[in-house]
Amino acid sequence: MKVEKENLQKQGNDFQNMEREVNQLQTRLAQSEEIFRKMNEQHNHTILKRSELDMLIHQMQVEADRQKEEYERPVGEAGHMSDARLAQLAAYHEKYEAEILTQHQTSLLEKAEEHAADHQEVVSGYKAQKKAACEDQARVSESASQATELQKAPEWGQVQMDKLIITLNTPRVEQELEQSSMMFSTKMFNHKAGARNGKPDALCRKNIEDDRKKYKLGHDLEDIDDVLPIGNSFG
Repeated sequence: MKVEKENLQKQGNDFQNMEREVNQLQTRLAQSEEIFRKMNEQHNHTILKRSELDMLIHQMQVEADRQKEEYERPVGEAGHMSDARLAQLAAYHEKYEAEILTQHQTSLLEKAEEHAADHQEVVSGYKAQKKAACEDQARVSESASQATELQKAPEWGQVQMDKLIITLNTPRVEQELEQSSMMFSTKMFNHKAGARNGKPDALCRKNIEDDRKKYKLGHDLEDIDDVLPIGNSFG
């Protein structure tokens, strides 16, 4: 009975530990979902910044084109710069525009690649944690369902479950020995009952003696014949 209680207590403790593990996994899953949400917001914010930067580059392009057209006007009025100076300014603006455009495009590409890598890492971790949490949740739900069914069962169901636990925890050799001992006790009872009625059975006695030797049971011949009437001994 003590072993049965200890086994049941151990099963209860294992079930509680599993519930705590599932709660921890659910907490980690919620944290991963929050990180995923923030990364998604950051991704959208990056897209918005890129759109604003593209608009700024477009405005710079328009302004550069306007200045280029102004510098390329025919030199006919007093105070206008020479063609050489205009060409120099135009080349400077084209070079500056190309450098700015290349710098912004490179920066945007690097940020986009970095963000994509972080985003993929978060998504992969989120999926792995979600899968593990779902598997643990299914295992705990199955154990909880079995425990609920056992709690609803009648008392005889609890007794059967205790016997099953003992059977599962008892080595096969011990089970066979226990069954053989029970059969031996039954034979002893029948033999003694026949002896009391004056009808001893020599074959039954021989079977009992064979079982005693085979399974090394603690019974002597005196135990077998202790109720035999005087004069009914077997050689």
